[in-house]
Amino acid sequence: MTDVSRAVGPLAWLPIFLANAAAAAQSLPQGMAMLSIEIEGPRVSARFRAPRATLVGFPGAARTADERDTLGLARDNLRNGAGMMRFDTQADCRQADVEFGGDAAGGAGVADEIRVVYRFECLHPEHLDSVALGFFMGFPALERVLVRYSTGEGRGGAELTQGHPVVDFVPF
Repeated sequence: MTDVSRAVGPLAWLPIFLANAAAAAQSLPQGMAMLSIEIEGPRVSARFRAPRATLVGFPGAARTADERDTLGLARDNLRNGAGMMRFDTQADCRQADVEFGGDAAGGAGVADEIRVVYRFECLHPEHLDSVALGFFMGFPALERVLVRYSTGEGRGGAELTQGHPVVDFVPF
């Protein structure tokens, strides 16, 4: 138990945890996405989520052949994790896995958002200093990505835009 936990009790952190959980569960407004990155040694895990309408241009289920094609194209773009997130080339990161949730998982589903989990393996994790986002190029309606990251050195965050798509991993 930490000194703070002893001083204020073991449940003192509960409101902070619940506030963070509630923020993560909130639906995102059109044009915004969230990206959480966890770096543990040579492994990088990244969780991306965005409103379906931001990524495919229509709300609700894909009803027409054109909408299903658009959803398939979005899925194909998102499958390319190395194109969506470009880590420092010196880190030599390779995409190990990609997992879809929401609409991207089932094709014509009815989820309000698309979720993607990426896993990367890096040969030189000591060079993991930043990441440039390619999501803006693949999805022009995307205006902002709120990034939270955790490294062995600490945690941090940034708000990225089309004009500023790079986050440096400088912990708070």
